[in-house]
Amino acid sequence: MSHKLLELVLENAIRYEGKASVGSILGKLISADPHLKDSKEMIKKVSQEVAQVVKQVNAMTKEQQLAEFEKLGGKLTEKEKKEKTTTLPKLRDVGRPIVLRFEPSPSGPLHIGHAYVFGLNYQYAQEYKGKLILRIADTNASNINTQSYELIPTDANWLTNNGVNEFIIQSDRIDIYYDYVLKFIEKGHAYVCSCSADEFKAISKRKEECPCRNHSKDENLKRWHDMFTKYNEGDAVLRFKSDMKHPNPAMRDFPLFRINDDEHPRTGKKYRLWPLMNFAVLVDDHELGVTHILRAKDHADNAKRQEMM
Repeated sequence: MSHKLLELVLENAIRYEGKASVGSILGKLISADPHLKDSKEMIKKVSQEVAQVVKQVNAMTKEQQLAEFEKLGGKLTEKEKKEKTTTLPKLRDVGRPIVLRFEPSPSGPLHIGHAYVFGLNYQYAQEYKGKLILRIADTNASNINTQSYELIPTDANWLTNNGVNEFIIQSDRIDIYYDYVLKFIEKGHAYVCSCSADEFKAISKRKEECPCRNHSKDENLKRWHDMFTKYNEGDAVLRFKSDMKHPNPAMRDFPLFRINDDEHPRTGKKYRLWPLMNFAVLVDDHELGVTHILRAKDHADNAKRQEMM
């Protein structure tokens, strides 16, 4: 057997607890001489020779392998370690101070998924010396764990070493959302829809326009005010006027506000018209000057809706 092959097998065995691998040795030989792959006969012959040497070396003790390796003049070389890149991708459009936000719902304490996204926001805020806002999205009174109002800020401060610059609770901002509703209706971008969920689903499937869509601005304003007192929960929603022929059904006149008569843990029965996520997010991002938003892939449709608005 060649001294070079024996040395190669011995080194492999020493590195891997006294057991050399035929495949590993063969891979190194082919890497050193790619032409070996061109001949099946040659590969077969070399494989047999390697297998024979591996069998002999693996029968030795670790001490015998090391002694034989040193006798051949072999030296163990340190494996070259590839450096991993640990820097974040650069943000675009950073000509002004950046403002980032993280918006969990108060359905429970922060979990590992929250920590991952929130951690990225914090790292970017630190890197660009920006502002980090934490917004608690508590506009669904049916799904609120009251302990979350304390747990979320506490966990957020722990995760960021008190790096959150501003804490905001959306239920404190309902009147701001109402002001924006009036702007949307005045400009013809929103309408009150009294179709049932099943009726609207069928209309959307046919890519037709809802009959409520063509009411006048004044009629929509009246119907909006009626939602505060006259409509029952589930009888009407405020919709964004988009494109009912949009290829993605989720983009067709999606809802912005709904009636929810559940008692809210912070505001009680003061409000019964509540913004859905996309409307509240849009208004808050605009009002608070948010410049960059990190989203998980499952929010792709929400991003498109907010861009439409």
